[in-house]
Amino acid sequence: MPFLAVVGVVMIVTFIIDFYRYMRYNPDENNDPYYCCKAIFLLLVHLVKFIAVGVWLWLLCLSGFCFCFYKFQQTIYLILPSPSNDTTGLYSIFMALFYITFSFTVLAIFIMIFNLVNSTDYFLIDWEKEKDLGKFEVNKNRK
Repeated sequence: MPFLAVVGVVMIVTFIIDFYRYMRYNPDENNDPYYCCKAIFLLLVHLVKFIAVGVWLWLLCLSGFCFCFYKFQQTIYLILPSPSNDTTGLYSIFMALFYITFSFTVLAIFIMIFNLVNSTDYFLIDWEKEKDLGKFEVNKNRK
């Protein structure tokens, strides 16, 4: 749990720096009466992204710790509890954090795709040569 607190503090500091940079380099040029609502929405979007990445990194480190600590023992003196007899709540907490991270990551990907589509211009160019319609003679009578 202390590791989660350290990751949380690092995640909050990184989030504040990133959000400050975003707001500093993307100022609102016109006086928009809904600027506060846009700023709150952008704050939530960036928060979802950072929570998803931060909790995913924590779960990765926790899984690596469990793998290294429990799998590489020379003599077995400590085993992970089974998921059916989980009295510590380790599996339920892990699975809850996993599903929260998964849903936030999917949401962050959809937001990223939406922002990319809204900020990109697409041009479809047809490079095919025009066909000469005189060669086909569709209405010609057969003899």
